Amino acid sequence: MAKRAKEKLVNTKYVVNGNEVDINQYLAPKSPLPRIPDACKKYATMSFDDVANIMPHERINIVNEYSKPTFESTLNKEQIAILLPVLNRYIFAEELREEDMEAWLQCTSQSLQIKNNRYFAYLLSKMASNGMICSNWAKVAEVNGLFKSRNGILITSTNLTTSLERFGSFVDKEDSKRIAAIKTSIDNAVKSAKG
Repeated sequence: MAKRAKEKLVNTKYVVNGNEVDINQYLAPKSPLPRIPDACKKYATMSFDDVANIMPHERINIVNEYSKPTFESTLNKEQIAILLPVLNRYIFAEELREEDMEAWLQCTSQSLQIKNNRYFAYLLSKMASNGMICSNWAKVAEVNGLFKSRNGILITSTNLTTSLERFGSFVDKEDSKRIAAIKTSIDNAVKSAKG
């Protein structure tokens, strides 16, 4: 079963009265320092506890900065090469290369234009059910702003999950062929990983 991608804590910052400062470097016993920003001058001879206890109205908050989650892709180059033709044919508006696909799987690409949300949602859900990407793929796509519609509008997790929920309602003969091609492509990629 595919795991859920999570945001990771990468940094801790302080906000003093709405201004971000690295207050730790200005607190005692490191004071006095030659260049103390105005926002920190009053704290230069105090400990952090003093600031928090004596001046609670100063509102010192710890702000956690998070890295964005990724698809946590397990795809290798051979699997990407297997999937790429079907992606270029049915899903992406512009032809992608292997390095483009690797970039969006790592959530480092620019927003890519999607031709059909339904096929794309189906593809991602199948990839997740086969352990190729994380189970919360729709949220990861939205948080990273990875995909946009033909009109240039960001595709949200709601767009993708709704497209997937409605998927069976709109299947005609042509859709069936495309769905079969996507499924076959994923099955072949899974087989290649097993050797």
